[in-house]
Amino acid sequence: MIFLLGSLCCKLRIFESEWKNKKLDLILHCTGWIPINLYIFLLIYSLIYPGKYLVSEIFDALFIRLNFTLSLAYLLYVMITTFRQYLNKQGKISKELNRNSYYVYIIHVIVMGCLALGMLHTEIPSLLKYLILTVSTYGASNLIVYAYRKVIKSAI
Repeated sequence: MIFLLGSLCCKLRIFESEWKNKKLDLILHCTGWIPINLYIFLLIYSLIYPGKYLVSEIFDALFIRLNFTLSLAYLLYVMITTFRQYLNKQGKISKELNRNSYYVYIIHVIVMGCLALGMLHTEIPSLLKYLILTVSTYGASNLIVYAYRKVIKSAI
């Protein structure tokens, strides 16, 4: 469903056009919470009272799936409108990260290996090591590429 929605957005050039129907947007945001809450209620009800149905087993199952599908569609709509309104622009940082992305892809494994060797015998929990390694590899790789592009490449 998500792939099909993304393909449709690309085909219709959703992110390149101006948003036209603000009334539809308002109506969907006002009513979008209903299937989400119904889905949560029915799911919790079926977990608390197993074997007990509101109408029948088939109707309850179909109603739960219908509300799940409507909830997913609404959340996808919210995601697309949020990206469309707030994240469809590039700032200075995102342009710089975009320029660095290929070079970061090339060197990140080497940087990760060096950082992991430094943390190999430390007494830190493994999940915290993983978080530190992920964040520091991302930051260090971007800093290395940025420094290379600004200092070394400008001198050549």
